[in-house]
Amino acid sequence: MQRVGRAIAVILALSYALTACATAKTATVAPASPTPGPRPTPIPPPPPGHGLSSLIGQILANPHLYAGQTVVLVGYFRGQNLLDEVTTSMPTDRARDWLIKDKSGAIYVKYRGKLPFSPNSTEVWRIVRVRGEVMLRGDRLPYIYPYDVQWEGLVEDFDVLPALCKVAVHRFGGPEGLDHHIYWYENNTLVVHDAKTGWEGSVRLKKGFTVCEPCDLEKAFSKIRFFKLPQVVGRGCKGCVKYYIAAVDEKKQEPHFVTFYEGSLPPAVQEFVKLIVAKAGEAEGSP
Repeated sequence: MQRVGRAIAVILALSYALTACATAKTATVAPASPTPGPRPTPIPPPPPGHGLSSLIGQILANPHLYAGQTVVLVGYFRGQNLLDEVTTSMPTDRARDWLIKDKSGAIYVKYRGKLPFSPNSTEVWRIVRVRGEVMLRGDRLPYIYPYDVQWEGLVEDFDVLPALCKVAVHRFGGPEGLDHHIYWYENNTLVVHDAKTGWEGSVRLKKGFTVCEPCDLEKAFSKIRFFKLPQVVGRGCKGCVKYYIAAVDEKKQEPHFVTFYEGSLPPAVQEFVKLIVAKAGEAEGSP
């Protein structure tokens, strides 16, 4: 009997030990996850094709987070703040640093030479791609130290739409081999350039009680419904004049370009071109 009692005691002791072990395992609390540290600022990939980036606004808002990082920006070339879009001074070279503007803001790029364009250019609607490092001036003002700068897309050998230009009319080809450019500026001045001969001149549109030449041009241009047109209207023909018209869409704040061809010009376009070419013929200047 004593042996049986001892065996029962041993069995009970083992059962108690196993139960306690299982309880301890069940009650064990998993260790807390470590507190995540600061993450590096994500750099969006450069936009495909000719789309503008949306990164400059983030750089301006958080300069210290981006300082030292390499970024790719795609935006409009704005020269030396030609449209007064920033209030800060140039970061390093007041004569040659230049501005790039994307969908979210504008930032200066340091001049390093060997650019595909002049930093003093007025062609503010051409798209440029910049790869460079975000630097800080005075520990707070960000700018871009460029490693690579390129025009994005087709680059014409004439100013398509310079700063403060409302509408530009470019004429090419025809029997006379035209290379003729008319720029209608916001101050109601027409600047005319004949690239074939090198002649350049200007004429001021008249505005008074009895005449309003800017009004006449505005009315003729509005009839075109220009900003609803596709990029190409009509078909080219051998020996025909090609018209390339550009204007800024004020609502979208972006340029719109349309190519037309002589022989298939819509009547409203014919009226506007006839009017602006006639007025440009009054320009005075010198080669």
